[in-house]
Amino acid sequence: MNEPDTHRRPASPRTSNNCSSGILVHIVTDDASTMQDELENAVRTLRVGVSENPQGIMITRHSEALFTVTHSPEVPYGTTLEQDRWHRHP
Repeated sequence: MNEPDTHRRPASPRTSNNCSSGILVHIVTDDASTMQDELENAVRTLRVGVSENPQGIMITRHSEALFTVTHSPEVPYGTTLEQDRWHRHP
C-alpha cells in the first residue's frame, strides 16, 4: 500500500499585488505541474495589461517553492526572462 507523500505541501493560491511596475504575482507551490500552470497563468495576466505598461516580464525564483512574476523595466518589451535568486546551501 502506498503511503501519502507527507513532504509535499499543497499549492497555495497565487496572490497579486499592485507595485511600482504594475502587477506582482506571488506563486507558492512544491508541485511542478501546478508551478508551471501558475507561472503561465501569471505571464498571461501580465501580458493583458502590457499596453498600459510596455515592459517585459521577469519571473524570479526566490526559493524551492516561491516565485514572483512582474513587469520589469530591465526586460525588453515582448520578452519574458527568468532569474534565480534562490541559493541552495549544501
